[in-house]
Amino acid sequence: MTAAGRDLTAAAVLVTGTRTAELDFHRAVLLQNIGRLTDAAEIYHRVLSDPDAPARRAVISANNLALIESQQGRCGPALRRLGQALPKATEIGPAVVALVAQSRAWITVQSGRFAEGMIGFQEAAEVYRAAGLPLGEHYIEYADALMELRLLPEATNAARRAVEEFSAAGVPLMAAEAQLRVAQLTLLAGDFAEAVTASAAAAAAFRRQTRAAWRARALLVTTEARLNSGTATLADLSDARVAARRLDALGTTSAAVHGFLVAGRLAASLGRRRQAIAALDRAGSLARGAPVLVRLRGRVSSALAARLRHRDREALAHCRRGLTDLARYRGGLPSVELRTLASGHGAELGVIGLDIVIRDGSPTRVLNWMERSRAAALLAVEPPEFDEIRADLKALRAVHADLRDEGGHGLRPGTVADARTEHVVIEQEVIENRIRQATWRASSVAGTSAAPVTVGALRDRLAGQVLIAYGVLGEELVAVVIEPRSSRIAAVGPLGPIREQLRAFLFALRRLAQVRPQAELAAARASADLRIRLS
Repeated sequence: MTAAGRDLTAAAVLVTGTRTAELDFHRAVLLQNIGRLTDAAEIYHRVLSDPDAPARRAVISANNLALIESQQGRCGPALRRLGQALPKATEIGPAVVALVAQSRAWITVQSGRFAEGMIGFQEAAEVYRAAGLPLGEHYIEYADALMELRLLPEATNAARRAVEEFSAAGVPLMAAEAQLRVAQLTLLAGDFAEAVTASAAAAAAFRRQTRAAWRARALLVTTEARLNSGTATLADLSDARVAARRLDALGTTSAAVHGFLVAGRLAASLGRRRQAIAALDRAGSLARGAPVLVRLRGRVSSALAARLRHRDREALAHCRRGLTDLARYRGGLPSVELRTLASGHGAELGVIGLDIVIRDGSPTRVLNWMERSRAAALLAVEPPEFDEIRADLKALRAVHADLRDEGGHGLRPGTVADARTEHVVIEQEVIENRIRQATWRASSVAGTSAAPVTVGALRDRLAGQVLIAYGVLGEELVAVVIEPRSSRIAAVGPLGPIREQLRAFLFALRRLAQVRPQAELAAARASADLRIRLS
């Protein structure tokens, strides 16, 4: 990047006339890559206002400007700009069409329209393949989309493929960006040591490339991983604050919100209350009017700041508004899997609210809060039929029939039947993955949340039976018990032993779902039954 900047400065002395606009365009690309988005956007606007600008330069300027607008929280104008650029891109060639289609898919996902965005990614990948173009950039932006959907294994696979492709091609600029995605995904997966290693590698690469904004993002992953593992220090807090301020100054709204949230959490954990409140307030302020997932981070920030000020009512209001936003967002997702995974975005809001209402001591309020914080994920019903997967469903039934036939023959390792079964299992995984991905792209069926049932009405419907609703608060399990004549809040106990029983139960279920000899299946069933009895 430093060498590129020197070359452009040297070129400025030599370039005159119409080529000055070309020099400006390349300067904008450089500024965008080092994170100076506002400066880059100003030049792109100039290019687009020039009626004599070559078509290719104008389309790429529109594409890059749209990406900047989306990072600054203006997804609507960005998508309109790309819609106008796409017809012009088709006149230039497939590489430019692929670029614009990919950007449109990515921004569509960032705006919260996930099913539409996933279809866009599929279409963009087809354009890339048809044109014989490398898929590295596609993998990076696809990983971003899958990360937002909490499809972490699939996102990690895409990010690692991007690292491999760019590293093999000798493109360290993009390899570093892909490495940052790997770091972010290992952090979300809870592998904090690997997140620190991967983010440190990305930060070192960005430092060599003099890309301060990207390095700030990588440092935030490092500090958040250390915060979550309980090893963060005051030096990490200083890094997080500097990184958040840099991203804010550069106009990268989404990354800045996340940065101030990390800095606020870190300051609170280290007992720096005033610094924590200042950072969290800034995150909440920046998130107003941003796309839904950024707004959710803003709500978490505002709720945490209110708690630090001992304003429970204000904190609860932020939690309610955030969960309402989340319910609308989840209602637009096309499958139960995605809606359930999306619940993770609101988990902390649910915990903050539960901690507040449980201290109030009202079983009714606690029950209503528990239901509010977890029910929206399953509001919509599955569409009765997907035309796109009818053939795959038929093939999957045939595979299941094959597995039943092979399983009844007493398979022995190394036999022909065993090899046949292994082939059928692989075929089953491929078909199931195709069906699953089709549900990500399907049209959603919107659902609406019903008003909570009062405890009195619930007791009437129970007709003498007892309802126990469980919730998690920190490392403790709590419950609301609705009995025929009374209601109460009960402390159930620590989560540790429950997690251990659940781990053993899920292990037994996984064994039951595999093709195994009858004796092993019987043992797995006995283990599962034991865990149920112990619970």
